[in-house]
Amino acid sequence: MSHGIFENLGWHIDYRLNGKYIGSELVSEPDRFKTGYEGRVQKELEKDIVLRGKRYKKGTLVVTECVPLCGRVLGDRLKVLEQSVEWRNQLNYS
Repeated sequence: MSHGIFENLGWHIDYRLNGKYIGSELVSEPDRFKTGYEGRVQKELEKDIVLRGKRYKKGTLVVTECVPLCGRVLGDRLKVLEQSVEWRNQLNYS
């Protein structure tokens, strides 16, 4: 399984409370279609969870984001690096 040009090692859900990062949990599959910043969702916790040693109660309103855990580059690493530089240059000149 791969996400873009990187080996996919899994997924994690980041949790934010009042705009502040409070922790994350590993998941085997994404829980939404859009991932990353675009896929942020505001929701109430469906159950109590513990993140970074602190308990958050069911019903707490949080913002979640599903993020891929990417590993090594798949394919020609030099080509991937060149494509990244081209993409960055396009962003800077657009």
